[in-house]
Amino acid sequence: MSDTQPVLKIGVIRGLSRRWQIVSATPHRPLFLVGAAQLVLAMALWFGELTARALGTALPFVVVSTWVHALLMLYGLYTYFIFGFLFTVFPRWMGAVAVARSRYLPVAISAALGMAIAYVGFFAGRSVLGVGLALYLVAWIGAVLILLGVYRRAQKRRAHEALLLLELMLGAIGLGVFLYAFVAGNALAYATARDIGLWGFLVPVLLTVSHRMIPFFTQSALRIA
Repeated sequence: MSDTQPVLKIGVIRGLSRRWQIVSATPHRPLFLVGAAQLVLAMALWFGELTARALGTALPFVVVSTWVHALLMLYGLYTYFIFGFLFTVFPRWMGAVAVARSRYLPVAISAALGMAIAYVGFFAGRSVLGVGLALYLVAWIGAVLILLGVYRRAQKRRAHEALLLLELMLGAIGLGVFLYAFVAGNALAYATARDIGLWGFLVPVLLTVSHRMIPFFTQSALRIA
């Protein structure tokens, strides 16, 4: 028994290492994985809040619960999928070199860690929440800088890529305003961050990506037909 335990441990470690290599092999995989986990966590958190309200109480958030909901829906959920997608397609759209693993992995890890700390901060205190959101903001800015570097080195640039960079920068600004709103308890900053997140970030990104990708998919379908 004592001889087989080290062998089993080594086998488990090697298996986990192989799985990690597979997950981290392309930009979209780790970010999509974190995004899927965040989707489940956000739904579980809000389900808990709605259940508590139905029972005549509420979860002990340190900030207004609707602010938490707006943060997660506008800045903390789709962002992982957006950056995972853009890290993959930005170089392909512009004929540039693919984003290196050493660049997108720190973004994925820091974004996941920042949001995990923010979840703790929702209940532990504004200072912890501020640290988590600050780390998440750093990851966001790092992702934008990576995409900006791809754009600057590319030979084939179009308006879509420039617009997406602008919209992602607006998202970073909105998240920064949200960070201030949480730490200071400022309702005006919250309303500003909410509007920037919806009309300056999410909706424009959706429209820009759709305008870029729908014709491509349509042409592919027509060629197949």
